[in-house]
Amino acid sequence: MDEADTTNTPAVTVWLEAWQCECCGEPFAIGSRVSWTVWEAAAADLEEIMGAERAASVHYVEERHTQAADHLHIVRGTVSAIEVVHCRDAPGAGGNPNAYSPVPGTATFTPVASSREGTESVAGGPLFQGYLVVLGGVEYGPPAPGRLRTWLSTLRSAVRPRT
Repeated sequence: MDEADTTNTPAVTVWLEAWQCECCGEPFAIGSRVSWTVWEAAAADLEEIMGAERAASVHYVEERHTQAADHLHIVRGTVSAIEVVHCRDAPGAGGNPNAYSPVPGTATFTPVASSREGTESVAGGPLFQGYLVVLGGVEYGPPAPGRLRTWLSTLRSAVRPRT
């Protein structure tokens, strides 16, 4: 298959966490062509929020803040579906009454047309957790040059001999 030909590329599902979306990133909608830095998803890490079955369907987790390029790569594709995920949170995570964690089994999945919809949390109700986004016409690439350059600079600093 030619590198530019993505017609037979299987669709992938990407998880975008709410906190990652709140400070940066461009809005997206069904039909948008996106390019995201991702790592491979581990279903066990997502089960608490969305349950085992849905967590197992996630291929990648989008990452906007880390500089650790060794496990990141680029996925490009066309958005074909977006679901907003909400679930209830409860205090007591790790025995800390001030730490909250998702309540298993309370997730709701609402289809939307764009990332500008459905992020509201209702007082006393489920909280916005993130988006499940299906991408078609997928292409893959190495880490973004800026992230790779930062990672290499960090590595060089770490191995530089002390004087």
